[in-house]
Amino acid sequence: MTFAQDAAGAKPAFDTVVRCVCEATGAKLELATLGDTGKHGEAVTGLKKVSRIVEKAALRPGEGRGRTERVCDVVRAMFVAEDMAQVAAIASALVALSNAGVVQIVRIKVCRCRTLPRTQSHTRANGFVSFVSVV
Repeated sequence: MTFAQDAAGAKPAFDTVVRCVCEATGAKLELATLGDTGKHGEAVTGLKKVSRIVEKAALRPGEGRGRTERVCDVVRAMFVAEDMAQVAAIASALVALSNAGVVQIVRIKVCRCRTLPRTQSHTRANGFVSFVSVV
């Protein structure tokens, strides 16, 4: 199997898991699925574009240059939380799924709050927290 085939094969299970986390935490889910229409009217697959995967691999510094096994966000979703309690609930749900062997947490990155432009409809005036969990 190729890298893209592996990602496409993982997508249905991934979608199920993130929908369950969303339902359990009350977070809003942003998830592209096969057959959806993108913001420019193009059909989407719900996977990172192959050209972007190649770009990330090609620009990797050092010995890993050209290798794709560390490109971790090919299948992706975003939870939009209303407050920090909901962010904590999402994190707890992911840890519980990891402890149960359903997902493997590869990396967690928490960025500090900052204010976003009001033109972004899903933002609140007090800013946001970017919590990146690669599973």
